[in-house]
Amino acid sequence: MKQKEDLFHLIQSMTKSEKRYFTIEANKWSKNDTRYLELYHQINGMKVYDEEKLKQRFPRNLSTDKNYLYEALLKNIRDFSRNSSCFARIRELIFDAKNLYKRGLYSQVENRLADAKSLAEEVGDHLALLEINRLETFISWYTNKDFIAHIKSLFQERKLIERKLQDEFQYTELSYLLSIAFKKEMDLDDTPELRGPLESLELLSSHPDQLDEVTDHGQRRLFQCLAIQAQMSGDHITAARYFEKTVDWWKGFKKYKEEEFSRYIVDVSNLINAYYKIDAFESVWEQIERLEGEMNDDMEVKGLVFLKATLFKILFFMNTGSVQDLSALGERIEEGLKKFQLNEGSRITLISNMAVYCFCCQDFEQCILWCEKVIKQRNKPETRIKDQIGLQLLWLMSIMEGDVIEDIENALRSTRRFLKQRNVLEPDCFELFLFNLLKDLLPLYGRERTAHFKKIKDELTDSETIYQNIPLDIQEVGQYWAESSLTGEPIMDIIRKK
Repeated sequence: MKQKEDLFHLIQSMTKSEKRYFTIEANKWSKNDTRYLELYHQINGMKVYDEEKLKQRFPRNLSTDKNYLYEALLKNIRDFSRNSSCFARIRELIFDAKNLYKRGLYSQVENRLADAKSLAEEVGDHLALLEINRLETFISWYTNKDFIAHIKSLFQERKLIERKLQDEFQYTELSYLLSIAFKKEMDLDDTPELRGPLESLELLSSHPDQLDEVTDHGQRRLFQCLAIQAQMSGDHITAARYFEKTVDWWKGFKKYKEEEFSRYIVDVSNLINAYYKIDAFESVWEQIERLEGEMNDDMEVKGLVFLKATLFKILFFMNTGSVQDLSALGERIEEGLKKFQLNEGSRITLISNMAVYCFCCQDFEQCILWCEKVIKQRNKPETRIKDQIGLQLLWLMSIMEGDVIEDIENALRSTRRFLKQRNVLEPDCFELFLFNLLKDLLPLYGRERTAHFKKIKDELTDSETIYQNIPLDIQEVGQYWAESSLTGEPIMDIIRKK
């Protein structure tokens, strides 16, 4: 291992099922030497990695034991994947075929390759199909009576596989380049390396019948490219249409969808965001309901669907200015957090969105409770630090809606300490800028307080071009809050008008 924390990060990334499988297997081989399992439990119980604590508990051979455990975990993850992953099964069948070939058991090689080929075609694994084709060529001399005709057939088959791979690689590369250009808000006219590929895209989009000639995974990537290109050109209706095609593509690759469900979720997310751009709110809700119908018996899939569907719902309520029963929504989220083992980053993201929604619904007590689920943790995780900072500021704003001066003063001191610990007290830092605006509000009453809320609204509006990487859209939330304080209008009504 190159980094001290590699083992910690590997364990943190494991699913609940993978950890259970490892524990069961480890108990079998560690009866006479339990230190590896003990080391695993010690690291698994850490919120923040602590090498010194491990050195005290394991004073001898810690580095060697960590390396051994790291390799053992990877092996168990591979073994676990064999039971559920088509890709793992394909590789296993190919490996078996190679070993059988060495032993001259050619008919058995054929059987293994046939099974591997069937699975690979089902998920569109063209790299595996290329390897299978190569092995079929090797054994054709020994197994096929009409050798010449069979070899020609395999060569034709290989050319088709290579074309599919070429399509996939070509449009995958372009989709990444376009995504980077889109994220960095680059002007397509000023990006020479994209000029040729973009001209080809425009030609394709003007001849829809040619889109069907692009094969398999290449077609999904092509739809993504066309959608991103339309987004960058400001044509959000066309972007939504191509993101729809991207999501519909998955219907033809159900096995691949089971294997790569997280990729499918990304495509659904892109489609939902495109619908927001054209105010197609009914279509947004349809996609959320469709996603919730994707549930199967896999707990990991259930957890991912719960996370994404809940986030999508909260964002839908926010975008449409819809006030829901926060208690009922909160209970469903609490139940899901207990039922599914979400990683810390996902957990913080969900809590953050719920806290912002509660704030915008002006249920400040609920907002405080959700914020404190993160900011009151004794050992704060080193994930989603920006979200943690945003929650701290949101918590402070909610406390300031109360009438108890002592509570507000304590909250201001607590927030300043928190920001100092997170090294965000630089003069040009947005978090300090907002904190000072809030701090100056404390002693004011009547007209002075109203005037300062006007200042908060104006300052937050004018600061849009000054600051970047602002946590939790706290700048926009602060604008709505200040406007609501000035006009007496509910925050959600203000959002609805926007």
